[in-house]
Amino acid sequence: MAQSDEAPRPELLALLRAHGLSAAVAARVASVGAILHHRSLETGAEVGTTLDLATGRPIGPTLIGERDSVNFASQFAAFRPGRRYLQLHTHPGSSSFSAPDVGMLLNYPALRTLAVVGEDEHWYLLSKRAGPPTVSALEGVLRWYELWEGLATANAELITHGRLSEEAARVQEIHETMLRLAAELRLRYDDVGLLG
Repeated sequence: MAQSDEAPRPELLALLRAHGLSAAVAARVASVGAILHHRSLETGAEVGTTLDLATGRPIGPTLIGERDSVNFASQFAAFRPGRRYLQLHTHPGSSSFSAPDVGMLLNYPALRTLAVVGEDEHWYLLSKRAGPPTVSALEGVLRWYELWEGLATANAELITHGRLSEEAARVQEIHETMLRLAAELRLRYDDVGLLG
């Protein structure tokens, strides 16, 4: 995987460090994210990889999926005992974590952190905190949908009357869903927008 020539934003590196990454791995994740973002723009699809949290090395090739999904099963099958991992992928619609993303994080004990890079270069980070998970993967996914449905229902009238676009509503709803869900499930959730 080629290196990105862009210097990572300091606020992104600081948040990656706050999610438990070393300085070297944070810089590597930021660089890989920039490369995946570029590839996602070229293909119009989700693009991703899984990195070893200790070394920042990918555990398989870059995966190219569909517009709204990418399959990480081959990389998750390569998890080694005693290692921890970060899964990084793009969201062409620039939204935060989907219900399947949350389920993936909760389903794999070795997977500690998820990172998403939006088409608009907005980064979202989600990490497990110390201690056992508070819910199963299925319970986490179901709760995601419950929270999202309430927010989507509240926005329906705004969309109908042209005060909010469907895409803006979706991005807002998913972000608000994640804020509430992370607090309930003791997950750390952060985002880094376009801050210069």
